[in-house]
Amino acid sequence: PFVVNAVAYSPIGVGDNWQSAWRDRPDRYLVDFPLIAASGANTVRLYAPILTTAMLDAAWAEGLYVIPTYGVDGVQLECADGKAFMQDRFVEYVDQWKDHPAILSWMVGNEVNRNLGAADLCLDWYPQLDAMAAAAHTAEGTAFHPIGTATADVGQLSDVCIPSCSDDLALPNVDLWGVQIYRGCSF
Repeated sequence: PFVVNAVAYSPIGVGDNWQSAWRDRPDRYLVDFPLIAASGANTVRLYAPILTTAMLDAAWAEGLYVIPTYGVDGVQLECADGKAFMQDRFVEYVDQWKDHPAILSWMVGNEVNRNLGAADLCLDWYPQLDAMAAAAHTAEGTAFHPIGTATADVGQLSDVCIPSCSDDLALPNVDLWGVQIYRGCSF
């Protein structure tokens, strides 16, 4: 068993927009990772893709594991070519970083259920998530890392565990769920 004490990490500077977090920011993580480790955390979840080995090395040097998020574009979920492209890029991403000791697990998408566009939750997103997880597990070989997703709470947790759509039987290759709940000071 491993208890994850994590910080959701997106290094956005004062006055920067959210896209600045998608750059390699050693000026930020070389300062932040020691502080995060000193707080008692053992993991950082990145909302941006890994950009350099130096970032992973810096986390590992502080005893921090990393959970990177692979971004999902709802437009790509609307057609077979987009889904194939997305899966191929995710497998390349996993292949590139799977052997780094800082990698704890993979997150596919962030709040995709809120950003589907014309795609359907049960016909497009969740089958694609499971297919991507299966392909990544195959690519990893013996370097197994759990694969999950982070779902947005949109007033209720109705997107999680829909029979034959997002339940465990429909997603046999997905190892974990994250649910991001925005309900104020209390659950």
